[in-house]
Amino acid sequence: MGDCDLLRRISPIFPFTLPLTILPLTVRVCCLYNANKYVITVFSFLWLTVLSACIGMPFVFIGYRIGHTQYCGLKMAPGFIMDAHAICPLVNDIMIFGATSWALMGFSYPKMSFGRGLKLMVFGKHLCVLSKSMLRDGQAYFL
Repeated sequence: MGDCDLLRRISPIFPFTLPLTILPLTVRVCCLYNANKYVITVFSFLWLTVLSACIGMPFVFIGYRIGHTQYCGLKMAPGFIMDAHAICPLVNDIMIFGATSWALMGFSYPKMSFGRGLKLMVFGKHLCVLSKSMLRDGQAYFL
């Protein structure tokens, strides 16, 4: 790469990239639970926590040269803690995946046992085509 300061110059786009990637998934959950104002409030709040955690990212990381090579890496500026920047998107992704899977399972099978429901959430057997594709899409994003 050569110019490690380039990492610092492009880091201001980070507060836009991750929250805007997560926003369509948040909208999906809100659409699936459109009559439940509590679910919409929780997932809107989770998205705002991801946004607020990402706003600080350009100020936390600095670029550095790896040894005597032409490669650069990112390291944290002294005095910052990484926890919120890593944990908020992870918690949001887990909650979105769980809520989407639960809603799709509830649409297909309103009454079932927990064990059968868990199997359905993981493997998607006996789901309709649209629900199965949404489940697979959520699983692919989560992984």
